[in-house]
Amino acid sequence: DASIGVGALSELAVGYRGADELATVSDLDAGDHVVATLTDAFPTRETFLREGF
Repeated sequence: DASIGVGALSELAVGYRGADELATVSDLDAGDHVVATLTDAFPTRETFLREGF
């Protein structure tokens, strides 16, 4: 099982924050395997969004 809020999911989807960071600050509640899979699927990248999540 994994739990993630819509704001954290949005950050993950656009590459603003990675799954490992989200798990560290408790915005993502998931096991290590899920975090590793999400890290591979949604790599972090430089974003230029002005809006907050």
